[in-house]
Amino acid sequence: MNGSSVGCPRQAISPGLVETEFIMRTGRSPEAARQLYQEMPSLQPDDVTDSLIHALSAPPSVQVNIHAVACV
Repeated sequence: MNGSSVGCPRQAISPGLVETEFIMRTGRSPEAARQLYQEMPSLQPDDVTDSLIHALSAPPSVQVNIHAVACV
């Protein structure tokens, strides 16, 4: 079902690596997690939030199909 046909457009936010405590649930130590985030560019949760707000605040005439978010 196409959500836009019922007034509910679809949005897809595809962030890269985001620095959260989620990685701790993979069994890594806090030190290993810190090292990973230091070695690889990562986004902050607020970066993803800002992207979501941007996509959702677009006027109805604008459709955001894919919104890829990456750390630079």
